Amino acid sequence: MDEYVSRGNFWFAVALTAAFAFVGGGAVGFFAGKTVEQGKLPTIVTQENVTREEVTRLLDTAYPKPSGELFGLSGTIEKIEGSVIFLVIRHPDDYLPTQEPRAQTRKILVIEATYMSKIDFANVDAEGNFLTKKITVADLKPGNVITVTADENIKYKESFAAKTIELSR
Repeated sequence: MDEYVSRGNFWFAVALTAAFAFVGGGAVGFFAGKTVEQGKLPTIVTQENVTREEVTRLLDTAYPKPSGELFGLSGTIEKIEGSVIFLVIRHPDDYLPTQEPRAQTRKILVIEATYMSKIDFANVDAEGNFLTKKITVADLKPGNVITVTADENIKYKESFAAKTIELSR
């Protein structure tokens, strides 16, 4: 301990600091409680104290609107008719977690140039890459979840030619 501070002075300073902290904390709590009691600060968020514009602004910040372009999507195969796959997807405008998702069916045209593959995420090759196997429409069945890409904006297209189709295992 420093030669200028005696043991008694040290403990007096500690006690004085603790007393100031206790009184100061009590005063802050008292006045904050009075302010809330008088209705100057909302204690919870309710419909009465938050406008629709404030909620919309908050949601737009947390969940920005997706791009106007979409070149790939994922969904569940509903049925297959020849080289046409009927794929059930979530509507591209249903991106907010507060919305009940709307299902939408898209017609995927499998053309000669469409590259189809199955990715096996359970197994890897010697380099550590997931095993990939080329497949055909015959390897797909209703209930499979696939990812489809296209060369054009497919955000609102009801049917389009697929560039790639990936089936994941």
